[in-house]
Amino acid sequence: PYQTVNLAADETHKQTLDVMRKRLREWTLTTRDLGLMHESTFHRLAGPKSPREIGLDTAAYPLDVIFDAADLAVRQATSTDELKPLLTHTDARVRYWGLQGVLTLTSRGNSADVAVIAPLLKDSDPANSALAGEIVGRYGTAEQRAQAVAKLLDIASEKDGDYFARLQALLALDFMDASPAELGTNVDAISTQAGKLPGRYAPYVERTIARLKSKSP
Repeated sequence: PYQTVNLAADETHKQTLDVMRKRLREWTLTTRDLGLMHESTFHRLAGPKSPREIGLDTAAYPLDVIFDAADLAVRQATSTDELKPLLTHTDARVRYWGLQGVLTLTSRGNSADVAVIAPLLKDSDPANSALAGEIVGRYGTAEQRAQAVAKLLDIASEKDGDYFARLQALLALDFMDASPAELGTNVDAISTQAGKLPGRYAPYVERTIARLKSKSP
């Protein structure tokens, strides 16, 4: 009654689980859910339009492809090899889920193939570059970590860069426990302004910078 036992792996419930997963996919596609796209990406793609307008545009937002990529990345994949088609996909939103899939695999005890991820430090989508930076920084060599830190600081310091990519880069530095020595004085120059976004967003970057600066050397 307290729902403390996960029944998803119980074969006796497989049919019910399959039905629920099918319904979730159908509902997500019907409502054109924007939750499978990084905020940085949909704000950039929307431009003068609202994110909702982009969501309703099936050509601009191939949700079925993105949903299936997310499902493979966080539920089905058991190795980086299975994620390679996502990591090299032409759509940045699919590549994003490939990167999330790598992090999911590491959380399950798998090793990260940094050689496969490193090229995505130069991804055209800064949110993807930041996510790749986190993976390379956490699981790469000391030299690769230094390259990742430099890339993340570049994204976070970009004066004309979007707020959410900046935040993603700072969170990546936080998750990889970047030290004050690695950050240097660069972090002091990072803008905390949220631009035209609602005021509730304003504290996020500022708080993350404060947390980074509070880490022990």
